[in-house]
Amino acid sequence: MAGPAHRRPAPAVLLDDNDEITPALEAALRAIFARFDADKDGYLNVTELQAFAVATNDREFDQDTLDQIQEFFADDAKLPEIMLAVDGFMDMYHLQTQSDEAETRKDLHRLGFDDQLKPVVTSTPAAATAAPSSSS
Repeated sequence: MAGPAHRRPAPAVLLDDNDEITPALEAALRAIFARFDADKDGYLNVTELQAFAVATNDREFDQDTLDQIQEFFADDAKLPEIMLAVDGFMDMYHLQTQSDEAETRKDLHRLGFDDQLKPVVTSTPAAATAAPSSSS
């Protein structure tokens, strides 16, 4: 006889009743931003943005997309460089989530978050063999 059915919890809510980013999504996005801010200056430059694009979409942003990021989300004080601060990153994801929540969820999964917006912990074969046991 089969055991009791295990229900998967409902996916975490990404936007609240006021259409704002939930605290759980904000925490996940801040962690993602920090991961790609390689030089830890509080901004994603073009190189860091392209690394983010490849991680989420397997390809770099085209020039049109970079121009849109610069126009709508980047820090104007840093022009002519494209420098995306965490607030702009949040705004970018807020807009995407409003128009295509499935795309945001796909990005989150690709970047290592589960449906509850918790980091997915994966074990590596090296970790399993790091401490061999002694049989003597």
